[in-house]
Amino acid sequence: MQQPKVLIITGYGVNCEAESAEAWRRAGADPVLVHVNDLLSNPEQIDMVDGLMFVGGFSYGDHMTSG
Repeated sequence: MQQPKVLIITGYGVNCEAESAEAWRRAGADPVLVHVNDLLSNPEQIDMVDGLMFVGGFSYGDHMTSG
């Protein structure tokens, strides 16, 4: 059986993308980290994966006046 490919969206203020990728690897998947700007520029990337993951984080960082 082929490994499922999971696209993990990364970007400024996003947390735990590396840990999420490692969890997918341990579960037998092939994680692909893609910055949100790259995904917006090339949305066809979604068609090349089996799953899509949005990790947690803070809008524009975790500091005063963010977002």
